[in-house]
Parts: sequence; C-alpha cells; structure tokens
Amino acid sequence: MAVPIESVRGRHYIGDPTTMTVHDVFHEDPTPEGCGIWELVRSGRAVGFQPDKLQQAMAEGYKPCSKCLYNYQLRRPTFTQRFLKGIEE
Repeated sequence: MAVPIESVRGRHYIGDPTTMTVHDVFHEDPTPEGCGIWELVRSGRAVGFQPDKLQQAMAEGYKPCSKCLYNYQLRRPTFTQRFLKGIEE
C-alpha cells in the first residue's frame, strides 16, 4: 500500500503517483534529465510502499523508472517474470 512520505530515509523504493513511476533510491540518476527523486520528496508528492519492495510497487500499478531501474527493464522479459512468480507462490 502506497503511503505519503517526507523523507527517503530507510526507503529503497519511492513512487510518483502523478506519473505512476517507481524509483530506486539507491540508483538515482542525478543528472539534470534524471529521476528527480529529491524534488519529488520536497514537493510532497512522494509515496513509499508497504512492504518497501519493487514487487509491491508494481502490484499497485507503478512502472519502473527507465533511468534508475534500467537494469530491471533489460532483464525483465524472461528471467524477472519467472523470478517474480517464484516469490509470489
């Protein structure tokens, strides 16, 4: 369940409910064209997930950020789908 947050402290994933994008705090793209995680938190729009897992965010309809979760996008087609199914069972 997504809940509003005021800090990234203790969080691995945060979401932007306006774009329905989930970001990986540990791998933020800090370039000007990057994720903008800190601006998201400062704006008051950031949400956290309970539990703080990528699978939870995706179950709630959030899509992985193409910048900080690019590796997820690259390996998703086969391996990740099988991996997620194994966790859910």
